[in-house]
Amino acid sequence: MVLKIFYNNEVFLYKDIDNTFFRTRSYGGMMYLQFDISPFHALYKYIAEETELEYDGQRYVVKGINERKTATTVNAELDLSGLDSKGYTNFTRKTESFYNVSRDILDGTGWTIVNAELVSKRTSLDLKDVTTRDILEHCTNSTAYNTCYSFDTINKKIYCIK
Repeated sequence: MVLKIFYNNEVFLYKDIDNTFFRTRSYGGMMYLQFDISPFHALYKYIAEETELEYDGQRYVVKGINERKTATTVNAELDLSGLDSKGYTNFTRKTESFYNVSRDILDGTGWTIVNAELVSKRTSLDLKDVTTRDILEHCTNSTAYNTCYSFDTINKKIYCIK
């Protein structure tokens, strides 16, 4: 596999991936990348916080860099941009389906959800000072809808896993 590094309008290919490179997935569906790169590597200068990366068909954003003398550890997470664009001071729904909640909160974000209708549970939500992403994360809670997700960050699709 090759890691693509997006810098301004250019794309650089990082082919020297070694055994320090790994991906992890959280219970709710968020995925993380972590890898080491030498500060002397030719591509090192293109990696900074908020740099966009692409690996195995997913877009990631660099969220942390731990610089050391011989190796720098880079931490990235899925690029879910757009899901933080809508904010709610009060988000209240009474005995609502996940399908209706997800359709409402994703409207205007550029993201779509697939298989939301498979979640049959209806529940009430009363959340304060949240974004669309926060609401989706809350829905993974067993007291809410107990959902999990698989993200397609290239096509901005969220696959609901029941």
